[in-house]
Amino acid sequence: MTLLFKQKSRRALVVGCIAASAAMLSAAGFAETPSKRVLTPADLGLTEAQIRDLVRSALPPAASPGISMGSPVGFGASWGSAGIGIGGATAERLSQDVDGSAGVVFGLGDATKTVGLETSLNIISLTNNAPGSDVGEDGNFGLKLHKTLKPDLAVSIGAENVMPWGAADNVDSSYYVAVTKFLVLGGDNPSSLALNFGVGEGRFDYDGNDDVGAFGSIAWIPSEKYSLIADWTGRDLNAGVSLAPLHDVPVTITLGAINLGERLGQDTEFSGGVGYSFSF
Repeated sequence: MTLLFKQKSRRALVVGCIAASAAMLSAAGFAETPSKRVLTPADLGLTEAQIRDLVRSALPPAASPGISMGSPVGFGASWGSAGIGIGGATAERLSQDVDGSAGVVFGLGDATKTVGLETSLNIISLTNNAPGSDVGEDGNFGLKLHKTLKPDLAVSIGAENVMPWGAADNVDSSYYVAVTKFLVLGGDNPSSLALNFGVGEGRFDYDGNDDVGAFGSIAWIPSEKYSLIADWTGRDLNAGVSLAPLHDVPVTITLGAINLGERLGQDTEFSGGVGYSFSF
């Protein structure tokens, strides 16, 4: 589950768009006639529906496609942002047909002005197809301090599997540092790249010997509606596509393949997840 929170106040952007449009019309002598007549959509040769569509198109999308498939990223949720997600994956390593998980993310602080704190609650078992594992019996918490250095650059320090319960209690916590940078690519059809790199221990260690391992991901974002992702988590090579198909609905869908290198003699697995973000 990948949840990306980057929108500010959409209402403020609408006001800004309307104010800018009014300023241009006033400069052109259209804002009001000598008789103080109020400007109407008909004066622009547009219907009210067309005006609404123009304002809507000026707004940023409600959600962004994901930029990783398992690696932590530098950006995170601040106060005013939250989200929920649910996902599943084939789970040959656990001798199961499929394994499900769910999570809730809540932001605190302000990553732009000072520092943000992303908190997460993770339910790592939504199925009861493993011996001794029932729905909701396994889970943990996560914490991530993050700082937005520039609009396209952020760094984070985090901990995973904090205060675990159930089967997760048998797994040590994992700690990491991550940096994420966005690059704009020019050309006739501008796109962007999200570059992500970090180091950590625990699940990021390649052979599980309590060493520090490196992880990273790269995502090509040709459109606000989707991204293509390649991700090395420190143990597995993953790849997938993330979709933000609805401009006005903050939903992100991520589909991909896990363990493309068939490490440890295990077959490649497949995963999918849906996330819904909130702004308040």
